Amino acid sequence: MKQTWYSLMRMITPVLFGSLLFLGILYKSFFLIGIFMVSSLFFGAFHCGWLCPFGYLQELLGKLGRRLHIPHFSLPPGWEKYLRFLRYLLFVLSFTGLGFIYFLGTPYSQSMGFLTGLGGAVIPAAALLTGAFLTLSLFIDRPFCRYFCTEGARYGALSMARFFTVKRKEETCISCRKCDKACPAGIEVSRINQVRNGQCINCFECIRSCPRDKTLTYGWALKKRSPVKENENEKTE
Repeated sequence: MKQTWYSLMRMITPVLFGSLLFLGILYKSFFLIGIFMVSSLFFGAFHCGWLCPFGYLQELLGKLGRRLHIPHFSLPPGWEKYLRFLRYLLFVLSFTGLGFIYFLGTPYSQSMGFLTGLGGAVIPAAALLTGAFLTLSLFIDRPFCRYFCTEGARYGALSMARFFTVKRKEETCISCRKCDKACPAGIEVSRINQVRNGQCINCFECIRSCPRDKTLTYGWALKKRSPVKENENEKTE
């Protein structure tokens, strides 16, 4: 698999972001969350793929699992289809104040809390839950991010309306499905022309894995009006 500048940058930016939080130069504030929300609306969920320390830790463990030749699993399409909506359901339920929703979100909240110094005491059950998700990351790509992260659900929902996204050029695609296998979110990129999936974290692994140059690209996603249709409209008038 070819190495690219963005794959190298994605190794650096989560560490840099986490360091800025830890040093108190950045804070997990509503202002920062607002910036992430606006950027997700226009460009996709870059926070999840480029900045989130807990997501990055899961990704590192996934790569470690492959290096150690640990069996890697993908959920059956039927399960994946419904489980990916779980985090959105949890996000909606989080506004009800239900305690178990907060508990399920502790892997993210405690990791961010540790970096910002606002984590408080970590109860044993929350530590076990975090450890369970990290262990599961050895076998399944980003399990917490994909199915339980309410923070990611917020950015993912907004990213479905993004102006810039991953695009597939159907004419040069050879349907090798390497992009599908490379996607840590389980998106079948080979079946669509534009990625409009809230699970997409803008990691660009699909682009990096594609053997055909410029078949998968990232760019302006809004469709232009077809000149043929415009001429047809003029004739009808």
